[in-house]
Parts: sequence; C-alpha cells; structure tokens
Amino acid sequence: MREYIVIYNVNSRGKNLSKEYLTQLFEKNQLKSKIFMTRSTSEVENIIEKYSNDNNYSYCAIGGDGTINSLIDVLLKMGLTNIKLDHAVQIPHFLNAAIAV
Repeated sequence: MREYIVIYNVNSRGKNLSKEYLTQLFEKNQLKSKIFMTRSTSEVENIIEKYSNDNNYSYCAIGGDGTINSLIDVLLKMGLTNIKLDHAVQIPHFLNAAIAV
C-alpha cells in the first residue's frame, strides 16, 4: 500500500485542522501517511524532493486552489507523472467524507 504524503497549507481554508487530527483521520481509515504543515511553495518543493518516488507515495493536498496548484507544479517539475486528481473524479470536498472514499 502506498503511503500518503499530505501537504496541508495552514494559510488556506480549514486553518483549524491540527497535525494530530489529520494523523488520526488517516490512521482511523487505515491509511499510512506523513503529514506536513506548510506555508509556502518552497516547503512543498523540499518535501517532495525527499518523497519523490511516485510508485511508493500518493500525494494529497489539503487547502485551496493554490495548494493544489503548488503541489502539481512541483510534481511535474520533478518529472513525477503518476498523478491522480481525486477532485476531478468528484471526491467530496469535506475531509471526513473524502478520506472514506
């Protein structure tokens, strides 16, 4: 099973989510994850450089359009092309509902 690399932009909507809450949410749904709280695109780049094997990891952005854009830009810049856009297949916007899908 792939491990989720979760990029959570604390400057975006849902600012009240804690790292502990997100960790528990993924664990409750039996999903292995690494949660990263970010404030800038450069942080996203540094994280993805460390976890850049798209055969071992799935990438998850929690935030707004800018967060998703930053993550996709970094993934493409690094040549990671095994990208799945869950929003494009109508995954719910609410985190609790989305993680259950």
